[in-house]
Amino acid sequence: MKSKIVTLAVIVLLALGGWLFMRSGKQSVAPSTAAAVAESFGRKYNRPASDYRIETTKDTGSFAQGSVRIQGEMGGALWFAAKTAQGWELAADGQGPMRCDTARTYQFPRDMVPTCLDTENKNALIQR
Repeated sequence: MKSKIVTLAVIVLLALGGWLFMRSGKQSVAPSTAAAVAESFGRKYNRPASDYRIETTKDTGSFAQGSVRIQGEMGGALWFAAKTAQGWELAADGQGPMRCDTARTYQFPRDMVPTCLDTENKNALIQR
């Protein structure tokens, strides 16, 4: 009787170990928002992503915003990103307001982008 219990315990442990092993191979860890945004900056400005210091101030899961600095340099800028079918996409960056056409294209929520620059109307700053 004791040997049957030991045999059963070994089978259960082997099955559990196999399941955990198979499951771990199938999981993919998505990069953090900050890491994905740093990669976007690297592609846009042709620099290594590690050069960018990204701070995320708001992340809804679909939209994010924050600030960026280049390591070893003064100053910085704001950034806005939207999660698309391809992952996090850098929608806007800089020190001025976002363009209204960009806010519309990505459908940024008004509480995240309350004003924008209307490039079709003499660059007027408008409330959304």
